[in-house]
Amino acid sequence: MEAHSGDDPIEALRQEFIRLWRRTRADMRHSAREVHPRLELSGYQLMAILRASEAVPTAELLAELGVEKSTLSRQIAALERLGLVERMADPRDSRARLVTLTSEGLRLFDRQRERNAERWRARFANWPVDDIEHLTELLSRSVRDASHPEE
Repeated sequence: MEAHSGDDPIEALRQEFIRLWRRTRADMRHSAREVHPRLELSGYQLMAILRASEAVPTAELLAELGVEKSTLSRQIAALERLGLVERMADPRDSRARLVTLTSEGLRLFDRQRERNAERWRARFANWPVDDIEHLTELLSRSVRDASHPEE
């Protein structure tokens, strides 16, 4: 466990975010394995993006994930081999491809997401709702501010 740096509240906050990031990555790896024993973290992240939409153009996935085209292609191929996603022609652009969850991928992802929600409810069962709402508000603000850093 990392020690907080004296009286510097920004350093203490940074350290807590690092701890949160590590814990979140470990949780997400566990979640990926709950969907499929051979599912990697990167594949789980891709499935989460696909779950939010019916079919996503590969160009949007590239922008969202910030990876190279070859990396995304390998990730999609791995998910296809597991039967979790499929590629199809984009009806609006015959040169483009769409990626979507298969019915099995959707079923497994949703089942895992419900298990995950149950774990989160248990973690925060003793927290007052006002505290949860306040933490949510602060995290949202932090993400917004981090997304648009002031020059």
